[in-house]
Amino acid sequence: MESFIYVEPSEEGVEPITKQIGSKIRRIAAELRGPLKGICIGTQLEGKETELNGFMDELIMVEVPSGAETNTEIISKILVDVDTEIISKILVDVAGQNGASMLFFGATYQGMELAPAVGWRLGIPVITNCAAFEWDGSQANVQRPIQGGQLLVSLGVSVERGAVITVMKGAWQEDEISPDEVNPVSITRLPWKDSWAAEKTEVIGISEAGLEGEEDITKAEILVSVGRGLGDPENLPIMKELAEKLGGMLSCSRPVVDLGWLPAGRQVGISGRTVAPVIYLAMGISGQSNHLAGINPSGMIIAVNIDPRAPIFNVADYGIEENILEFIPELLEVIKQKRTS
Repeated sequence: MESFIYVEPSEEGVEPITKQIGSKIRRIAAELRGPLKGICIGTQLEGKETELNGFMDELIMVEVPSGAETNTEIISKILVDVDTEIISKILVDVAGQNGASMLFFGATYQGMELAPAVGWRLGIPVITNCAAFEWDGSQANVQRPIQGGQLLVSLGVSVERGAVITVMKGAWQEDEISPDEVNPVSITRLPWKDSWAAEKTEVIGISEAGLEGEEDITKAEILVSVGRGLGDPENLPIMKELAEKLGGMLSCSRPVVDLGWLPAGRQVGISGRTVAPVIYLAMGISGQSNHLAGINPSGMIIAVNIDPRAPIFNVADYGIEENILEFIPELLEVIKQKRTS
């Protein structure tokens, strides 16, 4: 058995989900997972290979000649030089060389497009949107959301022939690894094969939709998250003020988005975004399963809710039974006094 991680590029270098996956899989016994290898296709990672030190044993870098780069696509909000047909062919060829393989992708736009194509070509199971993963011999136990994120289902999947897994962003924590504490990742360069080429198509236009003023809440170290307890959208400014005072971002639960008070990009939960801040402040959030699954990786959860039976208190490190509209002004005043003293 071998294990592969598709190394997805970003404008900064490597998509964080790649390191999150590497951190999780490298903790699995080597005799079970086999060598842990990353596959990078194209030149986006040239000169940035050290970012993956400690996250995998080997990095396979596949050369793609300029004449073979057929399409330019919008994937994960950046332009990539190699289209998904070429990438899937390369992944199938590399991963299928030595028998059964496990392939891991981030549940990104690109990962969700590649995973089914690769799994179908290899004839192995494909499990998408993985939130939790345990590997026990010839079987993997996976948790993933269903019914629009309202429920989590546990699946037992035979991996004797291998499997393709896509992992939800933020579901797994990235280990902090100092470059001085690990051996450099081994680099293997693969030359281009003509059999990997894709049919040429013509791109007639690219359009990208976005939400005005949206921040990436998955990158926040502190999140102030509001729920139905907010009561009225007119109370949003004080929540935004708290987030700013703490150096964090404002997020929310699904009802706040459904009511149109905040855009979908702010939603935390399985049907929104999975987050892993250092501190997560749940303000007026009851804590349904959809939301709790999205905050599971958080370092510390602090909940403020007027209902003592709110499920959020079952997972919170600190719980405060209080009306958030009375609590937040007092908290802001304390912060102000601390900063002036």
